[in-house]
Amino acid sequence: MAAMYIATPFLGSLTTYKAVETFTSFYYNLIVWNDLRAKELVEEYNESWCLWILNKACKLLYQVTRQKRFLAGSVIKFMNAQVSLRLLWILTHCQPVRDNVSKRNVLFGTLDTWLIYKLTNGAHHITDVSHASSTGLYDPFTLGWAQWALSLFRIPVSILPKVLATWHGREDIRVDSEHLGREIPIRASITDQSASMYGLSCVKKGDIRTLLCPFVSDN
Repeated sequence: MAAMYIATPFLGSLTTYKAVETFTSFYYNLIVWNDLRAKELVEEYNESWCLWILNKACKLLYQVTRQKRFLAGSVIKFMNAQVSLRLLWILTHCQPVRDNVSKRNVLFGTLDTWLIYKLTNGAHHITDVSHASSTGLYDPFTLGWAQWALSLFRIPVSILPKVLATWHGREDIRVDSEHLGREIPIRASITDQSASMYGLSCVKKGDIRTLLCPFVSDN
């Protein structure tokens, strides 16, 4: 049986994120790296007592529990490269978005979210772990949206896509037949270096060496 795999190499960091009304009317594009509209918010939150308390509390909890989740929390800082504060900027400054959030007419997603939503004719508002982790709103330790971040930034969870495993293998997520002539299951979605790795057939140990920067890797 044919199956479709959504792969977006190197787009986990470069993805144009969407805050849209039922994926038909676009409010704003959120473009990572060069988009500085939330610069003042980033500086404000990084200098806030909330972040200072969060860092210190996590440092203390790490010393007691030795859990890596708290180690990460002890050094967390916000950056313009993260979509979280740009999404907050839109929720704060865009009146149509604010009005429609309360009506549950606003959805947010990454590139794969938009593709799958369109291919399934709006049946599925989902993403995978590799895409979600690039938003700055995902907690890799709990494998879900970070509730502390959603509370801190006042971002409603109702606008976020459901996060599935990269390879979910589900049969009910299918491309509508009107697009390709027949229904085809979408069984996986993957982005960034992981997508590039499989795209280059690097599936065995030693096939690839990846450095810290996503643009510098040896295959």
